[in-house]
Amino acid sequence: MTRWTATEVANSWYELAQGHEELGDAYQRLVALLHETLPDNTEAAAGARVDGQPAVVALAGDGFFLTTFAHREGEGFPQPVIGRLPLAPEQPALRIRDRWREDASVRAPRGWAIHVREWTVTWPDGRVVSFESVVRGSAGLHPGPDDAEKFGRALAARLGWTLPQ
Repeated sequence: MTRWTATEVANSWYELAQGHEELGDAYQRLVALLHETLPDNTEAAAGARVDGQPAVVALAGDGFFLTTFAHREGEGFPQPVIGRLPLAPEQPALRIRDRWREDASVRAPRGWAIHVREWTVTWPDGRVVSFESVVRGSAGLHPGPDDAEKFGRALAARLGWTLPQ
């Protein structure tokens, strides 16, 4: 992946990492890892909450790439870890769950919510990856779609599921 693209993806991850003190110094390590390990022909990539934690998801070639942060004993801070899961139209299953969630980050009258989508990919071996995206906010708040939503749509299309705009 080009350094420019890696930086853009890391920026979307950084927005999600706010408030995670242990990830405060991880930005440059993430940019380097993405630049050095993801192919230049990466079709889609985004920062996304995977199982509630800031991560990066990417599609390249016939792979789904997942970058998370892991902490090992003796290491002072979490290190980025990237994994590649095979991606073929007949292999993983995709499930989408939509919901509205009140947005505590915005001072607005009660009842203002954002439309979020949970994407769950399940491989035949039982591996499951779930990530969340913002489709759109109500009353113009959090205009969507966010980068994770764009990634989810690219993933769905890759798996043969064309979602309406």
